[in-house]
Parts: sequence; structure tokens; C-alpha cells
Amino acid sequence: MILILHANLSGWWRFLLLHFGIASSILFVASIQWTSPAFKFFRHWYPFLLVTFLFWEAENFVHLIHPEWKNGWLIAADFKLLGGHPTVVLEKITNPYVTEFFEFIYFTYYFIPLFGLWIYLKQSERNFQTFAAHYLLALYLGYLIFPLVPAEGPWKTLAGHQTMLIEGKWIFRQLNDYLHHKGAITGGCFPSTHLSAATALLLSAARTDKKIFWGSVIWFALLFFSTVYGRYHYFVDGAAGLAIGAAAFLFSSVLVKRWYPKTTAFPTGGETR
Repeated sequence: MILILHANLSGWWRFLLLHFGIASSILFVASIQWTSPAFKFFRHWYPFLLVTFLFWEAENFVHLIHPEWKNGWLIAADFKLLGGHPTVVLEKITNPYVTEFFEFIYFTYYFIPLFGLWIYLKQSERNFQTFAAHYLLALYLGYLIFPLVPAEGPWKTLAGHQTMLIEGKWIFRQLNDYLHHKGAITGGCFPSTHLSAATALLLSAARTDKKIFWGSVIWFALLFFSTVYGRYHYFVDGAAGLAIGAAAFLFSSVLVKRWYPKTTAFPTGGETR
């Protein structure tokens, strides 16, 4: 993508060299045959750190295709589907206690990898690889789509339509504000990678524990609502994130079946299933 669409990317060759170096490093790590538990842990978990770097880097690529923002597309889509601006309509139920609850739900997204750690420690390698492939692919696909619809969130584009600020009761609104302004990127609104990545937990839970699955269904619905309530995303962002997550699930399932035809236990004591 960088090589083909570099006209709108200053210093594009630096990014190309950087990604060549990353790809070479990944191939080098994959070629190492060490069997120690520590190295296996590193090999399975370094992609979760790499995907964070790629998210921050994606801000440089949001205008590779469109030099202008496409906020109007998403605002119009929400209005056509819902008959109004959902972030404005939700002011009817906005109060500090409701805000604190949904900001807490929004914050729990950052702990999705802990579910993967539970699978890593307690389940089979195939179950972990299924979760990891789905989670990482859902994020990567989102990053690739950012340049197709470069957009800013409703917290900025619809600020003139809002009649009140969102204020929490305790800490989670302030905490999410800090993470949003310090760690988020400009232009990574569509699709919602919160929702695309969350499908990995949802569908992995369906495979591993039915009780966790039904709890995760409720959590997923609340997370979807929180992305709109908190003015982080448009409704169509979440819908697109759900669709991307479903596509990542299908593709990752094929990959795991090809690479892991038999289930293998981890050397950490997990069971073979």
C-alpha cells in the first residue's frame, strides 16, 4: 500500500524500510527452533505489542487515498439509519452515574488480551492461536480500512450539536479522556477496532466456556453502546467493526485449521483439547 499510494505520504521510503525491517525480524523469530517456555511465550505474545505500534503508526496513513476527511459520510449514514445523531439523542439519559458506568465498560476493552492469557495458561495452543489470529487480524483489517474512510469521531465533528458535556462521577471518564487524547490516533474512527477486536473474545468464549460466552454477549452489547454514548464513534463505526470482526473470524479459522490440524498443549500445564 505504501509503495503504490505514497504520493500523499511524506518520507514514504522510511516507512517502507521500517516495515521491511519488521517483516524480516518476524521471519527471523519464526525461523528460530528454541523450545524453551520463555521463548515460546515471547514468540506467541510479541505480536500483541507490535499491533500497538502499528496502531499508532496508522495515523500517518489515513490520508493515503483521500486527502480530505470523510466525516460527512458517517454522519449521513447514522442519520439515515437512526433518524438523528445518536450522540445527541443519548443526552436524554446522560448523567454522571450513567457516564461512569459506560466509561468503565469502554475501558475494559484494554483488558481483552488477558482473556487470551487465560486461554494460553489453561487451554490448548490451538485455542490460543485461534483467539490470537482472530484478535490480531481484526485489528490489522481495521488499520487497512482507515485510509478508505478517514474520519474523526463525533466528539469533534458533532460538538456543535451537543448541548452538554459528558462528565463522570469518579475516574473512568477522565481516564478514557487521557488515553484518548494521548494514545489514540486522529483518523482511526471507521471501523471501530474496539468492536472488531472484541469479537475475538466473544467468539473464543463460545468455543471454550458457554457461561463466559453469555456474559461476553452482554459485555459486547454494552461496549457497543459505550462507544456511541461516550462520543468516540458513530453507530456505523461499531456496525462496521462487528462486520470486520466476523470476517476476521472466518479468515483466521481457515488459517488455524491449516497450520494447527491437531491440538497441542502448552508446556505451562494447559490441557490438550
